[in-house]
Amino acid sequence: MADVPAGGNPLRKYFWAYILSAYPLLFAIVMWETESSRYSLSGSSLLAFISLGALGITSVLMAVFIYRKNLPVTRQLTAAGIVCVFVLFGAGISSQIDFLTLLFLVVLFFGPWLVTTAYWVRYFEAHAAAVPAAPAPAASQEPGLLEYRGDISENAYFKAYLVSGWPLLVALYLNFERYSPFTEFITVAFVISLGGFGLLSLVSAACVKWRKPRIILSLMGVNILLVIVFMVAFLVFTSGSDPETTVLQLLLMCTLFFGPYFVTTMYFRQKNQYLLPVSEEAMQRFNEAVLHTNQGRYQDAMEACDKAIALAPHFADAHNQRGVALSRLRDYAGALVSFEKAAALNPELVEAWYNSGVMLNELGRHSEALAAYDRALSLNPGYLNAITKRGFTLGELKRYDEAMQMLDAAVSRQPGDAVAWNNRGYVLKNLGKYADAVASYDHALDHNPYEPSSWNNRGIALKEMGRYEDAATSFKKATELAPDDPAIWRNRLAVLRSLDRHQEAADACAEILRIRPQDTAVRAEKEELMAILTQAKEKEMLAGRALEAESFGHLPDSVKTVLGKKDPPPSAREVSTALGEVDTFLATARPQIRLELRFNRLGMDMWEKKTIAVTNTGTAHAKDVTITCPGDVEVRRIRPLDLMAGESREIEIGIRAKVRGTIPLDITVTWSDRKGKSSRESFDFDIEILETGATPPSPVGAFTPRAVTPRQIPAELVDRYSEAEFIGKGGFARVFKAKKKTGQVVAVKIPISLDEQTGRSFIAELQNWTRLDHPNIVKVFHYNIMPTPYFEMDLCDGALAAEKKPIPPEEAAFILFSVCEGLKYAHARKIIHRDLKPQNILVKNGVPKISDWGLSRVISESTSTTVTSFTPYYAAPEQINHQAKDERTDIWQLGVILYELVTGRLPFNGDTMIEIGMGIVTKDPVPPGAIVSDAAVLDAVVMKCLQKDPKDRYPSVLELQKDLALLLRKNYTGLLQNSVSVQDFSRSAAYCGDLVMINLVTGDLKSACTYIEDLARYSRGEMKAESEELAEQIRMRMEMGLDEVPEELVHKAEALVHKVRYGSGT
Repeated sequence: MADVPAGGNPLRKYFWAYILSAYPLLFAIVMWETESSRYSLSGSSLLAFISLGALGITSVLMAVFIYRKNLPVTRQLTAAGIVCVFVLFGAGISSQIDFLTLLFLVVLFFGPWLVTTAYWVRYFEAHAAAVPAAPAPAASQEPGLLEYRGDISENAYFKAYLVSGWPLLVALYLNFERYSPFTEFITVAFVISLGGFGLLSLVSAACVKWRKPRIILSLMGVNILLVIVFMVAFLVFTSGSDPETTVLQLLLMCTLFFGPYFVTTMYFRQKNQYLLPVSEEAMQRFNEAVLHTNQGRYQDAMEACDKAIALAPHFADAHNQRGVALSRLRDYAGALVSFEKAAALNPELVEAWYNSGVMLNELGRHSEALAAYDRALSLNPGYLNAITKRGFTLGELKRYDEAMQMLDAAVSRQPGDAVAWNNRGYVLKNLGKYADAVASYDHALDHNPYEPSSWNNRGIALKEMGRYEDAATSFKKATELAPDDPAIWRNRLAVLRSLDRHQEAADACAEILRIRPQDTAVRAEKEELMAILTQAKEKEMLAGRALEAESFGHLPDSVKTVLGKKDPPPSAREVSTALGEVDTFLATARPQIRLELRFNRLGMDMWEKKTIAVTNTGTAHAKDVTITCPGDVEVRRIRPLDLMAGESREIEIGIRAKVRGTIPLDITVTWSDRKGKSSRESFDFDIEILETGATPPSPVGAFTPRAVTPRQIPAELVDRYSEAEFIGKGGFARVFKAKKKTGQVVAVKIPISLDEQTGRSFIAELQNWTRLDHPNIVKVFHYNIMPTPYFEMDLCDGALAAEKKPIPPEEAAFILFSVCEGLKYAHARKIIHRDLKPQNILVKNGVPKISDWGLSRVISESTSTTVTSFTPYYAAPEQINHQAKDERTDIWQLGVILYELVTGRLPFNGDTMIEIGMGIVTKDPVPPGAIVSDAAVLDAVVMKCLQKDPKDRYPSVLELQKDLALLLRKNYTGLLQNSVSVQDFSRSAAYCGDLVMINLVTGDLKSACTYIEDLARYSRGEMKAESEELAEQIRMRMEMGLDEVPEELVHKAEALVHKVRYGSGT
């Protein structure tokens, strides 16, 4: 059952039209009673009577169903009425009635029904799609006012008078036919009365267009006289008939010929003021007002309307246009007065009723607005704008279900209606369905991206979802489109404060005060924000200076205390004092090196292992601390080192005395601070040289440990370690899991054999590996060559070689991205690994770490074409051909590892080492995507790593990381969105952490800052505080224009992300 738009009763006119169209039933009954006794009704005559009666019954039924609002049934009845028309045509043709007479009969009996049905079908089609009840509210938006578009009722009256002129056709017919029963006098009377009546109806139609209402009303008197003439003629003609039958026939004829005219004129007398003449000057002023309104000159438009109204007070359109201008000036009460005046002057002016409703909405009088929209819909039931605004009003009245019902129908009927989508989003938002609301607003913006209310409403919904960054973007777009709307600025202000973007929030306050200078609450809020900004600027300055100081030396504890204060934040005085302390520290801090010898005697001309303690007692860090001994002794294994402020190290050296006696040992130490300022100091020691030593002289490099069984830790280390457990071996060494006396469990690496080659490899590994300290490199805790060579290092969970392959490309890319971090650190220190493979990449707590640096070389020393050893499957072409190796050798091996991870196969295989080597040098590998389709996303990266010529590979590990980051960003961004949608915020925090590292190490500070802010949002407690602090440091570097990311900041982020992923930060 289809409903009717609430408001008024737009179906009443169709009800009465169908009741009047039922007169063929009355005619059939009368003729049956009067003529059936004289004539034998059979065949075509009977069929004609049946068609007339059936059409009358159909009209009555349609009126009944319209009254009952059961509209779909009327569609079937329409088909029945058309069948009746064809039946009458068939009956006429079979009776051999001439065509003109048959056409006259069809027009006479079926004309009203056909005209009514034509209008009804058009109404039904327009209304059936607009399922009623109530459209949906839009959030507060610029009123959708209608300006002058001509008067609908003018055309209605014009058409009605044209139809009312149909008696003229009857007169013409009678004049031509001259039926024999008529006397000459009666025929003339009929022709004059009907023809004159029809002609004057046509003149009335012309007067509607000419706006001559007085002539129309004057012609009504003449038509009344013509009706009287017709009645007299008819009574004379039927003077011998039954009186009752004569009266019935006369009423039927008068209703048929004169009814439409008099009904039209009755309405016209009540509503004719809009047709009163308007002078040319008044119309000119009105047109000027329309032009001014379209150009945004609303004050000029209002003045032009006032002039038009002064010339023609009854000019309803001028009153309506004046209301439009006032509404643009936000004088809603004044605009409402003008719209109500226009509606009073012309009650059928749809725009006036519609605009009145809009103004009543703006004034908060929603119940009255609903009545105004109802009146507009009663005049034009299919009017979509009025339906939509009526829905807005129902939404304001919290009748959401009705609103959703109508808006769903509205958008399905006209999918491009941005206002309907906007209103639908408003209803969904009020129902708490924020995601659906955002989708509706997106539809609205697809069709009209320049509507500020849609952007504003979208921002409100996003804010409710906790998506503050996206909400801020929407509000920004809304303020760009509507810079003078204080409500939108207030929404933007609120979300900016939630994001702690105080500077932008203060700017929003300034915009609101520009629009409303007297808003004391916003003025107070702006002052509060400016105080926060001032304090934040000072704290940012302090943080920047502190970061500089931390890279120079140990920051004073008092400054750390001020920086660590969050709630409440430090006062301005505390920040100022801390700044002074930092400046003083940077001006006065210096490294100071002290040297101690852990021995005071040496054997003559023999190598001995001795210990020197080096301490930085200053307040600044020292770099490149270099120890130089005099020529009286020969020293080996003294390398430059860096010492943090307060740090002390013991270094073991090989030393041999060249002279006898007690010698003054003058040792010189040089160093520099982080600013490059150099210092130098000498230390004097007296060393006694003995004639005999405990052992014969031998060079350090020739030390040979005792042999042990393969699965047993050497006896020399039993006192140092307990619970030793053999866990594996590599190319040069065995590895044991053991516990130190402190309880710490570590991995201990010991040479497999005792030959010279193993010793050289072990010493090389010792020299390079111990210089590396990075989260993605296995950490060495301790090492020594006495009493037997060994490494003590971090114990990991397993190796990458144990992973089941293939693994997803995104997971493989992230593993390689992390490995690149460690390798990038080594390359920066001129160390290349040269033997990267899954067995040498260990994993601890999910973090990949590079191990086994036995083949590593310092780049400046690795130009030799001699290759000691390598793993053939992972070797680069330059290793096979004994050519120079550099960082790009490691990049080749990373490519092989990535290939194996995503495909489960090696790129080069063979039955012999020669066959494998030839493949590496001469053949191109099959792209990973050809083996595992999912791996195709990494084809370009892998194949670039595996270029034969090192010049064609990635020039550095960082460039490789950037390409990996493109895939990882896309993948992790999708995973982050999914985790947020299901409110798995601990997983969201982990993904944010990974995205922070991906963007930070590739130098994208802006994206890194975005995700660290999101990380803070999804974390809690200590993790949240650390995230906010790190975000502040990144923002400060961005504002200062510093693009370089210091290592300290990366390490801080790594530590935080590790806590989030493996700790309890969310």
